[in-house]
Amino acid sequence: MFIVAAEREFFWPVEFTQVAEDGAKARKPVKCRFRQIRNSAFAKLQRDLAEIGRTAESDEAALEAAADAYLRILVGWDSATISTADKAPLEFSREALIELLDMPHAGSTILNAYAEAIAPAGREERRRGN
Repeated sequence: MFIVAAEREFFWPVEFTQVAEDGAKARKPVKCRFRQIRNSAFAKLQRDLAEIGRTAESDEAALEAAADAYLRILVGWDSATISTADKAPLEFSREALIELLDMPHAGSTILNAYAEAIAPAGREERRRGN
């Protein structure tokens, strides 16, 4: 059944790319819980993120503002799929999100995964060319 609702939540894998010590790139999936928002709210989120990059007074201020923006769609993650440098599970929090957003390309990876999840065709269907 198709559900028409202002917001609903779902899990979707976010595949971060990480470079190993030997220089090999590996995709590291993190199981994230998203809040699906209306198209108009998503468009505003994208505009707000672009504006943050232009107007933030410092990198710290930009990360703080970006975290608040991403929290509109990112509800949490499975801490079994993401860890700290010492391999301890990283529990979801605003502070943990700020740490993650400070990693290369993390913000765009999250945003792209969300957009992929809500796209008319699923990831597997698009990969098959359907």
